[in-house]
Amino acid sequence: MLNRATNPPATGPLSVVDGGRTSALVHTRFRSLVQSPLRAGILRYVSSQPRAEFEVESLMQIFGRIRVDVENCVQ
Repeated sequence: MLNRATNPPATGPLSVVDGGRTSALVHTRFRSLVQSPLRAGILRYVSSQPRAEFEVESLMQIFGRIRVDVENCVQ
């Protein structure tokens, strides 16, 4: 099963810190996280159900992908 740490929801708008360096870092990390359509789909699906736990097999069936593709995206 996939274990996810739960973070409290943000209480306000994101702020730019350090002259935009933090904002650029967040943007770069986000772009690398969703660089593939499968990874973006898994992220949307998992985020839409914050209290659920997911198994690789169920994600394979939902997205119609082989185990190695799903495992690579989840890691």
